Amino acid sequence: MNDRISRDLTKSFLEKRAMAKDEVDPRKNWLKRIIMNNNSYDLKMFLKAAELKTKDGDYCNSCKTSVKQIYYINTSKVFCEVCEEIFCNYCVKSIDVMKDSQLKYIRVRLCKNCFIYINELKYIIQPNLSIDKKAIDLVNAFNEISSRYTTMCSNVSQLNGLIMLCENNTEYLDNFKTEIKQLMGVIQRDVNFLDDMKKKNNFAADNTLILNKMGKNLILYLKIIRNKIIPSAVDVMNKTKELLYKKK
Repeated sequence: MNDRISRDLTKSFLEKRAMAKDEVDPRKNWLKRIIMNNNSYDLKMFLKAAELKTKDGDYCNSCKTSVKQIYYINTSKVFCEVCEEIFCNYCVKSIDVMKDSQLKYIRVRLCKNCFIYINELKYIIQPNLSIDKKAIDLVNAFNEISSRYTTMCSNVSQLNGLIMLCENNTEYLDNFKTEIKQLMGVIQRDVNFLDDMKKKNNFAADNTLILNKMGKNLILYLKIIRNKIIPSAVDVMNKTKELLYKKK
């Protein structure tokens, strides 16, 4: 019978509904309910469940960088705690989602897409958070600069060690050339990040006294960080280029 009105659509509806449910990320829905209910205990259970990783791989899902441990380089394999995909340290960001019962912030590690999703979700559920967006951005910028500085100190030290080794024993250069070039690339990327942050001159451009002070403190912190690490980074990269050029 071809009568559309009398046709039973139950089966078709259930099939379409099942397809739609398959397209929804269950962990995002879970986290959405947690944020809506502002339940810190459930958030801790959510993060506990994320520790049971099932995915395997050797490359960052975003930048495709190898996350294997190679000689001196330790590009850690980390997981986004929402989508649970594999990323490198540079392609994830940790944010404070809510306070627990002891008024301490609970941090969640997110990839770029999940970071955008969660931030937008927080602003939709709690519109008053948009007032504090500048403060959140300043804190995130401070944390990112601090993280890059720590990583650069480690990488510059490692690259210095490799250069000294290969200068005194040139036969090792071929063995470590891949690691040296990879370290150079990572350091250069962090130098570029600090340069880009310096070009941003709107950190203190706010009429709010507290935000203005936060912005000025961030500018000062960035200046101190750059003065401490940039000369060392540039020096070791120049030595590296000189060593590689001589080898050719």
